[in-house]
Amino acid sequence: MGTSGPVNVGPGRFLPKGPATFGATASELGAAEAALRPAASPVSAALEAATGAGAKNAAQQATNDCAFHYTSSQWADSIKRGGLRPGTYATPNGGLGSLQSKLELALPPTRSAPDARIRIDLDGLRKAGFKLPTTNRVSSTVVDPRTGRVYQMPGGGTEMQFPYEIPGEFLEVVPIR
Repeated sequence: MGTSGPVNVGPGRFLPKGPATFGATASELGAAEAALRPAASPVSAALEAATGAGAKNAAQQATNDCAFHYTSSQWADSIKRGGLRPGTYATPNGGLGSLQSKLELALPPTRSAPDARIRIDLDGLRKAGFKLPTTNRVSSTVVDPRTGRVYQMPGGGTEMQFPYEIPGEFLEVVPIR
């Protein structure tokens, strides 16, 4: 009982032994959390590649000149023809699935999860003289525009709101896999 050495928490991972303190700094907590996180291995890298997790990260990195509006497929053709209305939200993250987009973008829980996304050509908008909006962190508080009800959703994704109509020539319908 009287030993004061580190506690083994896994292969090659040790934490200091002693009483837990509530005054731990964020860096101390981060270091402890990192010590408990498993190291990447060739097997986990292969698993990530097989499950598409690496592809999702690649999709996020490749979208610097694109933003994505997640929506229902029933509206996709109409949006492509008529454009997106002023006030439309989009995210630079094109790698979200149906449920993940609903959670990260804090979409109203009274609506079904999106099954289509509209790719917005930001580079084309920029070249046509449109000023691009800045990105912001998605709030977890949602007010349903139809009912006025307030909901709490996970949020935390990144979004931008376009103050102008986006013409259809800058849009492409992309199904969610």
